[in-house]
Amino acid sequence: MSLPFATLIKEWFRLHARFSDAVTQLCGPYYAPFIYTRHWYGSTFQSAEAVAKGTGDTLEKPRKEHRWRVKAVLTALEKANLDPEIVSRVERLIRRNDKPLAQLIEELIISTGAVGEQLLAAVPDLPGLAVATRTHVSHPGVKGPEVLVQHRLGQALTWAIRMRLLAELGIPVSTLAAAATTKPSFQHDVQELAALHQTPSKASRPRRAFVATRSPELGRSPLSPKRLLRKLIGRP
Repeated sequence: MSLPFATLIKEWFRLHARFSDAVTQLCGPYYAPFIYTRHWYGSTFQSAEAVAKGTGDTLEKPRKEHRWRVKAVLTALEKANLDPEIVSRVERLIRRNDKPLAQLIEELIISTGAVGEQLLAAVPDLPGLAVATRTHVSHPGVKGPEVLVQHRLGQALTWAIRMRLLAELGIPVSTLAAAATTKPSFQHDVQELAALHQTPSKASRPRRAFVATRSPELGRSPLSPKRLLRKLIGRP
């Protein structure tokens, strides 16, 4: 790493203050490795969402452009002489200027440089699939990917989160990506994710069938603050 240890520790505490919830959601499942994969994935996705919102612009359009867009729609509706209740309903819907969640996740992944490039090459629709899976695990009645796909998507998001958080410490993304993309665990995750994406019918194996295949980067024992930092860096 190209960051002095003293600087790393100082920046780590600043980072934790900014992203305490994201770090908790990312690392929390390591304290409870017995939880269901859907819950592990849900926690990981919440971490990714928090990091994406905390490191990027969450507005879809500049405020001035958005106000013009809303005014144009409302003017057209008024000229159409529609029921005021309908116009009011539409206005409430279009007032929001948030980026779609899939766009936020895509920007998070892209921000990780070569890591994001390889993840997106393996699964081009990774952001959309990640959001759809989040909906599935949050609302079980909604159809979504099988459990092994959930696991692999969670692995992909974990790489993106770790990269982004370490970059926020001041380590160049290019340095982080060069280290991460050569790790056997990363290449394993990319290959497995690509294979599952190409053959989704093979993703119906129960959780116990793939626990042993979990990336060696993922420990199961409770982590002390020191080990949390080492896990984030990617050291055993």
